[in-house]
Amino acid sequence: MDKKLSIIIPCYNSADTIRRCLDSIPDREDIEVIVIDDGSTDETEEIAGDIVGERNNVKASLFHQHEGVSSARNIGIDRAHGKYITFLDSDDEYIEGAVETMLKAIEYTNEDIVQFNHLRDGKNVPNYYANSNVWDLNKLPPKWVLVWNKIYKREFIQKHNIFFPYGQQFEEDRMFNFECFRYMQYPRLATNSAYTVNKHRQPDGLCHSVSGHDILVTAQNELEMLRKAENPQLAKLILKCLSDLICSKNMTRLFGGEK
Repeated sequence: MDKKLSIIIPCYNSADTIRRCLDSIPDREDIEVIVIDDGSTDETEEIAGDIVGERNNVKASLFHQHEGVSSARNIGIDRAHGKYITFLDSDDEYIEGAVETMLKAIEYTNEDIVQFNHLRDGKNVPNYYANSNVWDLNKLPPKWVLVWNKIYKREFIQKHNIFFPYGQQFEEDRMFNFECFRYMQYPRLATNSAYTVNKHRQPDGLCHSVSGHDILVTAQNELEMLRKAENPQLAKLILKCLSDLICSKNMTRLFGGEK
């Protein structure tokens, strides 16, 4: 049976959360789950392997590497067979009915990308842009230039050879989406107000351990993307994201503004 959706899940030391994440995915024959363990040192690999082996209808695969989240997601893209692709972080979970909601939305709109709302630790954090039916790219808040709140046509990603930037470990979501936005048929991002992911805050996550080098690499890549942006709306969005990066707590902490 052809797969409708490939769900790509990178994980690293996720032993406490990977079961919750995988259990939130419905056991449907038209779904494939691709788990990429990025060199975990805890029991993530064993737990994920057990769960993958338990799935009856979902096609589930477990791969291993140790090159960072961008490379892990790229392995998922390369291995995907679904008509559509989405991403899920290993410490998060789908809200009941999320997969059906995502598939119906992208099939109904026939857009290359559709974006959704999400919860944070079970609490409603609405994106008013997503509820407004205003699809201009430059209206998108920088904090929403993410991959786990979107669904993509795999054919679109393949056609334009879009991957995550190797070597970038901070805000790699933004770079992937900027590249997608360059090639969209229309200068807009289709949005849907439905909630699909319950996002869990992780105080020891990547964004709390970012280095000065990580920030500089991100800034350089965003400046290069700005140089290539022909769509004025995309250029405005990239400028907003650069401003958000410069004013971020990480930038302040790393460059002398916070003790």
